[in-house]
Amino acid sequence: MYRKRLGLVVLAGLFLFLLTTKNLGLKSIARWLMLSDKDLHPADVIIVLSGEQGERVATGVKLYQEGLAPRLLMTGGPVEWNVAEADIMAEQAKFLGVPEKDIVLEKRATSTYENALYSRGSGIRLSFYGAEDPWLDPTRWWLQDRGIEVVGLEYFKLAWYVIHNGI
Repeated sequence: MYRKRLGLVVLAGLFLFLLTTKNLGLKSIARWLMLSDKDLHPADVIIVLSGEQGERVATGVKLYQEGLAPRLLMTGGPVEWNVAEADIMAEQAKFLGVPEKDIVLEKRATSTYENALYSRGSGIRLSFYGAEDPWLDPTRWWLQDRGIEVVGLEYFKLAWYVIHNGI
């Protein structure tokens, strides 16, 4: 319990520090969420997380086409009746030129935490590459209703993961 509280206090302190450093702090709040590894190395699979409007799939397909991995793992659970988000993502990837045989589906995840939980493997090294949101300007996110909503929600989810899962 102490670790969870400490993590939440540190996260809240970081948020307040960045917020009080005016413009630079506000820019840093969004940019911190958009970090990617600089050097990507070939992998066994590219994991594409659900929860967006297609940018992540397009980015995953781009990395696949650049030869970073021979397969894409689409992870995302039920959204309608018997359709999982992973199914919809796979259709987009096929439309963008990925053969069906190179697409693996994980259809249970309903959160980023579960995306990671159900996609993990043993002895793997992860690299991260974020998909860009074309509408989000990290230098002015606080001036857009959608920017405030998305950035605020991501920090809320981080706090939730710290409290609920001890991450």
